[in-house]
Amino acid sequence: MKKRIVTLVVIILLMGGFLMGCGDAHSVFEEGNELARRGEYEQALEKYEEALEINPDLAEAHNNAGNIYLLKNDFAQARARYEKVIELDPEHAKAYANLGNVALQQGNLSRAIEHYREALNIDSQLPMAHYNLGNAFNRLRVYDRAQDHYETVLAQNPNHYKARYRLATVKASLGEHEEAARLFDEALQINSEDPDLQNEVGRFYLNRGDFTQAREHLQKALEIEPAFGPAHHNLGLVYYHEDNLQRAREHYENAMRVDPEDSQLRSDYGLALYEAGNHDEAYDQFTVAVRIDPQNASAHYNLAMLYEDMGRFEDAISHYERVISLNDNHVKALNNLGLLVMNYYQDFESALDHFDQALEVDPYFEMALLNRGIAELELGRGEEARQSFEEVLTLVSDDSSLAQQARELLERI
Repeated sequence: MKKRIVTLVVIILLMGGFLMGCGDAHSVFEEGNELARRGEYEQALEKYEEALEINPDLAEAHNNAGNIYLLKNDFAQARARYEKVIELDPEHAKAYANLGNVALQQGNLSRAIEHYREALNIDSQLPMAHYNLGNAFNRLRVYDRAQDHYETVLAQNPNHYKARYRLATVKASLGEHEEAARLFDEALQINSEDPDLQNEVGRFYLNRGDFTQAREHLQKALEIEPAFGPAHHNLGLVYYHEDNLQRAREHYENAMRVDPEDSQLRSDYGLALYEAGNHDEAYDQFTVAVRIDPQNASAHYNLAMLYEDMGRFEDAISHYERVISLNDNHVKALNNLGLLVMNYYQDFESALDHFDQALEVDPYFEMALLNRGIAELELGRGEEARQSFEEVLTLVSDDSSLAQQARELLERI
């Protein structure tokens, strides 16, 4: 009997120690949460690790530690923590959604979508999963699905300004510009101090050619966060379109200090240098752009134009072909490739094929029409050439250089 009482006392003491340990772990975990709320992420991470030393099975500490590793772009550690959460709690919807966030930040959109759907299978109303699933579909240009998920978030929380302005970007992509402007305005009324929102609004007006409105919002983004790279990039584009190449260069360089591995930024900066006549510097930027992202069609196009100017026609042809392999609807690349094939190789049939492909995409592309007529004329197809030149004249003003060329070529038939 005495032995049984001693054993029972030991068990009770052990349980008491375990419960005290769990309690200590939770309090340390809450200290970490408070630090995270204040933006003191490194200190918060230390507290989460301390809590896990006390209780290695505290799922929420693993989850929140994963969130901080994700902020630090330590994807392997973040993924390992979220997987540990799921091992401890297979019904932890947020951990599945967070695995989706890891995949989304790494650009693995199909894997991200898979994880978000796993999260929604557990909690069909989880806002984070719907919002980021919308972001994934938005990046894939599957706009109807992106819209559905953003609207689901807004039905739950009309003040979710990020879902509202992401929905605005979908509407803009669909050509519903008035609706996009309305949604952007509503998002700004909820929170006008988010630099990403101000940048997106600025980009919206930039794409519409309203440079005054674009500049206003992009400058506001930089007032909020002076080192916000995307706003510097887009402000560079504003000044480029306004032919203020010096100011464009300043903002591109500011953006590159933030993210020197942004391929599109390099390509845009190179184009400004090219327009300013700095061809050597432009070449450096274009080549870096295609090295960073070999799939960047605009960088290949810009490099092809530069090679043309340098007289390196075979290199230019190679890069135009690369553009078309990435985007077979790129009418300028199709036209320029046809022109090079026609002038450099005297291959009028192949050139004609390229001009016809460009005109299938844009039947009113005057340069491709004119060049098609020239190729037809060289192939002895006079009547077809006449139709092409006459069509050019219906599309351009009488005093334009294209009209003059078309009239001169008609006289040769």
